[in-house]
Amino acid sequence: MLWRAAVGNMSAAAALAGSTLYGGSQTTLVQLDFGGNVKWMLPGSVDQLDSSPVLGPDGSIYFGAYDMAIHALAPDRTPKWTFPTGSHVDESPAIAADGTIICGSYDFTLYALAPDDGSLEWSHQTGGAVSTAAIAPDGTIYVGSADTMLYAFAANGKPRWTFDGAGGSLYAPAIGADGTIYIGSDDDALYAVTPAGTLRWKYVTGAMVRSTPVIGLDGTIYFISEDTYLYALAPDGTLLDRYQIGATCDYFASAALGVDGTLFTTGDVTIAGMNTGVLYAFAP
Repeated sequence: MLWRAAVGNMSAAAALAGSTLYGGSQTTLVQLDFGGNVKWMLPGSVDQLDSSPVLGPDGSIYFGAYDMAIHALAPDRTPKWTFPTGSHVDESPAIAADGTIICGSYDFTLYALAPDDGSLEWSHQTGGAVSTAAIAPDGTIYVGSADTMLYAFAANGKPRWTFDGAGGSLYAPAIGADGTIYIGSDDDALYAVTPAGTLRWKYVTGAMVRSTPVIGLDGTIYFISEDTYLYALAPDGTLLDRYQIGATCDYFASAALGVDGTLFTTGDVTIAGMNTGVLYAFAP
C-alpha cells in the first residue's frame, strides 16, 4: 500500500485524468492528486452520490445520484445539464467512442444521452435495476441487471444477446483485452463470459461480488467481494493474491487503475477510535 486518504463515506475510486482522481462522498464531489491530497471539494453537489463520477474528453464530469437524475458539470464545475430518470441512479455513466453517455437506473432502464445537452438518443428496458455499462472497442455495450441477466447491445441500442447468471443480480461488467466480459454476482461469484455470450469460467468467493472488476495491463483481474477482500485473478480464473481492505463497508465500491499501474480502491478502517472510509493506493 502506498497511501490512504480519509475522505468520509466515499464512493468508488473515481475518474482518472492525468495526475488527478475524482470521487463522490455522499453529497460532495472530491478531487485528489495521486499523492492522496484533496485538491477541491464541491459540497451540496447532489442528494447522495454513491457512484464514481466519469470524466469526458473535454473535462466535463458526468454522474448519477439519488435525486433521480443523471448530471453533467462543465470543466469549470458549473452545471451543464440534468436528465431526469424514473428512479435513483447509483451507477456510474460510461462514455461511448462518439461521446454518447450510457447510464442505467433503478427504473430498470438503460439510457443513451447526447453529451452536449443530455437529450435522449435511445433507451432500453430490462427486468431489473441496470448496472454501469462496459463498452467494447467495436461499440458493443454490456450491462448487468438485477434480473440476473448480462445484456449485450449494439451501439445503436439494438439487443444482441443475454447471458443468464441465474444465481442472483449481476453488476457492472469489465472487458478484457481478448473481449472476455467479467461480471460479479449476488451468488458470491465472478463470471467470465465470452464475447458470444457463453460461460468461460466462474470464481466463487466468500460473499457477494458487487464491485466492478478492473483489468490490469498484464490481464490480471481485480475485484472486491463482500467477504472484505480485494482479489487478484489470472485471466484463466486462478487466484494470484488477495488483500483484506475492511470489515463493514458496502462493497459496491470498486477499484481503479492509474496510468502507471497503481491500483486505487476504497475501504473501511478505524482511525482514532472512529470508523471511517479511506482511499487505498497499491503499487503495481
